[in-house]
Amino acid sequence: MDALVIDDSETTRIQLEMCLQHLYKANVTQAVNGQDALDILREGQAFDIIFCDINMPIMGGFQFLETMHKEDLCKAPIVIVSTEGGGFMKEQGKHLGAKAWLLKPFEQDQVEKIANRLLKIAS
Repeated sequence: MDALVIDDSETTRIQLEMCLQHLYKANVTQAVNGQDALDILREGQAFDIIFCDINMPIMGGFQFLETMHKEDLCKAPIVIVSTEGGGFMKEQGKHLGAKAWLLKPFEQDQVEKIANRLLKIAS
């Protein structure tokens, strides 16, 4: 599995990377903001799943999703990772193509449940 983790928090990026490597022996690429992630995707790197924060400097998650879809850069399922879980935010994320929402702080079993569902891996 190849995963892209986009978050300005190094702690969150490392935590997600450790979870994904432990659960799936995933190859994880990290990006610190949406612009960094777009640059990675524009280089042609393919991913099976993307975990993306909303509030980041330079380019936030929603702007990243909008641009990624507009440029047709990737078809991987998107998981929003955020401390915010309000109805409006979730609707906005869903409208922009997010398939799941992971609230911070999170546990490994939550990551596994979401990834298994989105990647259709039998648990």
